[in-house]
Amino acid sequence: MCRIVLLLVTLTIFIGCEERQLPTPPLQDGAVQLVRARLSSIMGQGKWYRIEVETQGAIDSLRLDVFPSGQNTADAVHYLHDDGGAIHPNDKDYVAGDGFFSQMIQWNPKSALPQNFTFTFTALRNDQVTGETLSVKIFSGVLIAPAITAVSIPDTLASGFEGTVLFQVTVRDSSGAGDIARVELMGTSPGKASFDTLLYDDATHGDPLPGDGIFSLAISREFGAFKSGLYEIRLKAVDKGGLESAVVQQTLFIINGKPELSGLTAPDNAQRPVSGLLASLVTVKIQDPQGRGDIKRIWLRAYNPDGSGFNSNPFTMYDNGLPLDINRWNIGYRGDETAGDGTYSMTIIFDPSQALGNYRLTFEAEDWVGNLSEILEHTVLLHE
Repeated sequence: MCRIVLLLVTLTIFIGCEERQLPTPPLQDGAVQLVRARLSSIMGQGKWYRIEVETQGAIDSLRLDVFPSGQNTADAVHYLHDDGGAIHPNDKDYVAGDGFFSQMIQWNPKSALPQNFTFTFTALRNDQVTGETLSVKIFSGVLIAPAITAVSIPDTLASGFEGTVLFQVTVRDSSGAGDIARVELMGTSPGKASFDTLLYDDATHGDPLPGDGIFSLAISREFGAFKSGLYEIRLKAVDKGGLESAVVQQTLFIINGKPELSGLTAPDNAQRPVSGLLASLVTVKIQDPQGRGDIKRIWLRAYNPDGSGFNSNPFTMYDNGLPLDINRWNIGYRGDETAGDGTYSMTIIFDPSQALGNYRLTFEAEDWVGNLSEILEHTVLLHE
């Protein structure tokens, strides 16, 4: 019994807090007008649909009467609200008081036979009808899943290709191109990370013409970063009712070229310090056919005049813009001057105890698919 009382008290407090926090929609001036309705023009039995109406003027709610074609008696009545989900959380209204009234309905007409319906929206203020009604015709029938009818994707992507390559997928839908919610592309390869992306039919991302049922994606050479070899491409279209097309498959071979080092700068000789330390900046530039995002690391190996390697080999070089700080050496403070410019840096340091002679430096880079660059070498003569 104590638990029941506690639950009721808690529920009462919660409801009270909710009531105090409910948004108050701003009162809009001017005549009431139902501007336009946004809803699917074709509806299928048992499917859920979001209905939204843009309005002007002071309105409490909208009544939706659903009339079968040629009839004056409504099959169903629904109400749309503009409370941001505070009072009616299942209506999918996003912003309170913005003049957009929303409702989610599950479409279950009395007859499953294909037929036309008229949706009539009426504005209500203080439980009274205000302004003119807005009517929209929809068709109710058996919905057919979308179908992918054509695919234009190359079999091979060259490493570092110029410009862009266009992926395109043509989709047919019984409700028209506007009923397609998305077209998905997924690439998989055994033992490798999968990738996924969307194609677009809205004149963005390289799509030439919006709403024509041809979904596109323009990719650049950076698309090949982190990818190499043969991938199985799976394509799928999904409509706004949640129906999915059959998956269409093809293969795509991605060629990922190795990185290239160039522009090495380092001293040719250095005078061994009598005391203290002698610091010299060493830099190397890198280019990768798949862009900078495919560069995993660049490292330097140093060898003593007797041919033995330094105990700390290899040393990681950085393109992070952090100055030299011996105390923070291990977290990347190695003297790089400009972050993100494609020039990797490290400061080499000589002290009075080091042997005189030629110190050999080697430089090598690796990308994210394991490709290694050619090794660059440089010799620094340490003298008296």
